[in-house]
Amino acid sequence: MNGQSCIGPMGEVKWQLYENISGSDINALFVSPRFPQNPTWAEELNNLTTISRFSSGYNNNYGSMIRGYIKAPETGDYQFNLTGDDRSIFYLSTDSNAANLAICAEVPGWSGATEYTKYPQQTSALTPLVAGNYYYFEIKHKEGSGGDHITVSWKKPSTISLPSWAIVPDSSVYGAACAVLCENAGKPCDDGNPATSDDRYDGNCHCIGNPSALPFPCIGERGYLTAFYYDTISGSSVSNLLLNPAFPNQPDRSEVLKVMKGPLVSATLYGTRVRGYLRAPVTGMYQFNVTGDNDVILRLSPNATTNSFDQIASNNGFASTYSHTSYPQQTSDSILLTAGNFYSIELLHKQNSGSNHYQVYWKTPFARDANWHLLDGTYLYNFDYDCETACIPQGTPCNDGIATTFGDKYTNCVCAGTPCSDPACTNSLDYTPYAACENETERHSTNPNASWLSCEPSLSPNPERGISHWMRYDLGATYALSDAKIWNYNAANSTSQGFKEVAIDYSLNGTSWSPLGNFTWEQATGSGSYTGFDFSAFNGISARYILITALSNFSGSGCAGLSEFNLEATTCPPVGTPCDDGNPETSNDMYNAFCTCTGSYNLNNHCAEVDLLIEDVPIASAKYTAQQKITSTGLVRSGSNVVFLAGELVTLSGGFEVKYGAEFLADTEPCEETSEKRKKKPKKGQLN
Repeated sequence: MNGQSCIGPMGEVKWQLYENISGSDINALFVSPRFPQNPTWAEELNNLTTISRFSSGYNNNYGSMIRGYIKAPETGDYQFNLTGDDRSIFYLSTDSNAANLAICAEVPGWSGATEYTKYPQQTSALTPLVAGNYYYFEIKHKEGSGGDHITVSWKKPSTISLPSWAIVPDSSVYGAACAVLCENAGKPCDDGNPATSDDRYDGNCHCIGNPSALPFPCIGERGYLTAFYYDTISGSSVSNLLLNPAFPNQPDRSEVLKVMKGPLVSATLYGTRVRGYLRAPVTGMYQFNVTGDNDVILRLSPNATTNSFDQIASNNGFASTYSHTSYPQQTSDSILLTAGNFYSIELLHKQNSGSNHYQVYWKTPFARDANWHLLDGTYLYNFDYDCETACIPQGTPCNDGIATTFGDKYTNCVCAGTPCSDPACTNSLDYTPYAACENETERHSTNPNASWLSCEPSLSPNPERGISHWMRYDLGATYALSDAKIWNYNAANSTSQGFKEVAIDYSLNGTSWSPLGNFTWEQATGSGSYTGFDFSAFNGISARYILITALSNFSGSGCAGLSEFNLEATTCPPVGTPCDDGNPETSNDMYNAFCTCTGSYNLNNHCAEVDLLIEDVPIASAKYTAQQKITSTGLVRSGSNVVFLAGELVTLSGGFEVKYGAEFLADTEPCEETSEKRKKKPKKGQLN
């Protein structure tokens, strides 16, 4: 974030949320592999408070960050105040350069939203700003449980003597246009290398695949390491583990680690061995750091051609989880790693009594901050223990790392569990479950992550809808559509952003659209008991694509959202399958390629009218006849079968349209059927 070129729109800052980070210690956010470039979710704020977004709080056990620029409206001394729940820190730069950030105010515990004086460090010193200048800021926040919020308030030079604080308003807040956010770790991608497979994003803007040829036969699966534990070993040194007869071939239990930290289950008087391979995503200098209780040793092979180890970092004593500098040997030298190469890695740990933990951190050439970050499984490959004789005794409990199994134990050296019989894994609880309720509640969550919200309108796939908020569904094939169930935007305290006036279009090919109509939907309740509403306007039409456009919401704000859209669809019969289109004037009825049952009209002109004007939108499937002429400005939509027969003239005026997937015939025919050959050959056929 350097210079004026990174200043984004006024009144638009992103609140980046990092979920599933336990506790209220803000260091847990800083060391997360996802921070700061890979948030779980992002909300848009207009000013510097989250209360206006979620008045009842967002969630538990998450961290967050807000960053952008403050534009000073006056020249002089300002004071800032920070309130938050839980731990919060407000950083402000001396200019628009992020390199000059410094702590301006902080909440060391938690405070109420308007509790401005609970801690002296909530209020900044007098801070001189110049009118018209931009100042880069960051707010970092960690929530444990209960309520949660962040607010930055200020007193300007003109209000510095007043007792009240004012939230920094949207007119002085600007987004950070240069903030780099990466695709979520694990999302499929293409690394462009034909010699790899199962390419996945790593959460740091790299696409990484598994190489087809591996340099060592013991390289196992990517994404985790197995921790082996050796119980009932006294002493607090790794040497006590190495000298024990059970090491390394007779561990007592194991755990699957998605990041290099443990244990997942606390114990005492045990030792730990974690072994596997590290694959570097980019070439450059790396540093490693370990913390733990009591003794931790980290070893790494010096290159990619050997399984031998060098000890690179150690913690011989006690260092709390985030104490990176208790001992100088906790941090390794800078080590050159080459992109794509594999390096053997091993952690040894010995716990005696009291607290117990071990962590491995690193600093990388691709990091976007100066923090230590936990080494996560994205870059780790498990060690295939078939390469060794280590085998936990038969029947020993373990954790196979698979959520849909239970009763995990070792069998023939393999940790495996019994598969669950249902998605909730009720049989793992050792009871006989009751039968499912006859009537499903169909309730919908109030969490915004369970819904879709658009705050930036974009060009619609249907040009007639222009720039709008829209959702397009691709069903993957053409189906006959019937009833639907809809849950409007049900995020707590934000249901006014749900779809109100709605236009629905459908298409067979994604480019030619037919209107289903405009509708008014009901507002969601914003409660966990919300069950949505039924929608029956599809009425058997055929489509592959459904386009839902929000023409308005319930508040007039710039966002529109929807929680869920559930559609009943029937697979189309094969083309040529006999059917009955319900029209007595057609024969040889059969399904066409557009999932429509249609037949061939007889071409007798019944002369139902003298002259006929058809302006219907849409024109219903039928044969229309006239003694003299037919004039039309209407619409023949997909799946319709329409015939115009006039004695003298058929005129298709401006605005008349036949959609892709429709059948339409226009012809002139005398009122009385004769044996003479018709003057014009029929032009019946599908338009495509």
